[in-house]
Amino acid sequence: AAFALGLIPREAMVPVVAAATLASFIESGLGATLERDGTLNNDALNFVNTGIAAFAALMITGAI
Repeated sequence: AAFALGLIPREAMVPVVAAATLASFIESGLGATLERDGTLNNDALNFVNTGIAAFAALMITGAI
């Protein structure tokens, strides 16, 4: 959808999807451990997930 709306270029699709998928898997693990015991609430977990996805996208593209 982001490509169709012109929000990201075609060459960014693979890194964005890969980073989002990786972050989703990590969020599942964090949710199962840290959210369950009350260390993180859902809002904090979403914030961490967004940061992980952004970092992963930068790593995949070689920007950092």
